[in-house]
Amino acid sequence: MTEINPAPAKSNKFALLMVFLVVFIDLLGFGIVLPLLPIYGDQYVARVLPEGSSSIFHGIILGLLMSSFSMMQFLFAPAWGRYSDFIGRKPILLLGLLGSIIFYALFGYASTLPTESAHLALFLLFAARIGAGICGATIGTAQAVIADCTSKENRSRGMALIGAAFGIGFTFGPLVGFGALTFFPDQAGATGYISAGLSLFAFILGLVKMPETRVLGGHSANRKIFDVSAFKSVLSNPALGPIIFVFFLATIGFGAFESTLAMINQDVLKFGKTSNFLLFAYVCLTLSLANGLYRPL
Repeated sequence: MTEINPAPAKSNKFALLMVFLVVFIDLLGFGIVLPLLPIYGDQYVARVLPEGSSSIFHGIILGLLMSSFSMMQFLFAPAWGRYSDFIGRKPILLLGLLGSIIFYALFGYASTLPTESAHLALFLLFAARIGAGICGATIGTAQAVIADCTSKENRSRGMALIGAAFGIGFTFGPLVGFGALTFFPDQAGATGYISAGLSLFAFILGLVKMPETRVLGGHSANRKIFDVSAFKSVLSNPALGPIIFVFFLATIGFGAFESTLAMINQDVLKFGKTSNFLLFAYVCLTLSLANGLYRPL
């Protein structure tokens, strides 16, 4: 197999910049879409289901719509990471950004459809979230880029870059969504199109500037894409297993919170979409600040 020489030290800054952008754009788009997705989904689901249908079915469809993105990330993150060992980091990251362009634009288009086209709109929303989850499952590959171009001594500092991009993107996403609705109040698809535009910017920058950091043909490329034994080993580790389990429970709680908050704001608190975005921005900012305070401790 042809080898790709690792990027020189002076090019590592572009690789790290791309890592930051990939994670930032991923979470920015997630933060833009999240406050609107249950609201848009709710209006289409209400039209699709027969009148008098149980609210349970309504909730199940909305729950599947909200969870489809994260489920696809869970399934495809190991695959993208392993394939990046075979074909390089850059193609995988660019492929993820290209998919984000397509599927965020699809979300924008689906959001503009009238309720008379509820079946098509709901189908496109599912396709957009599933596709965005598949193409956005590249955070593991971004972590691999950091491992490729940092020394062991500086690796923790490099990994902190992902945490920073995660927090900043998740915080600014709702603010960008707020700005989109403020300046384009009559354009329901503006949030999706802005997310697609940001992904396009990152894609062009990566295509032109990002170096390849992976040396192909190494021994790690021979490992399995899904290593069940490694998964079991981590969970059975007395130090790591309980931490992962607690984090899993905390994530379930936060997932339930974020997927219902928009509906509570709309139906109970009578918030508009712009107020909804501001509340999500406050929640995300609080999370980012808390993470920043916990880490030094």
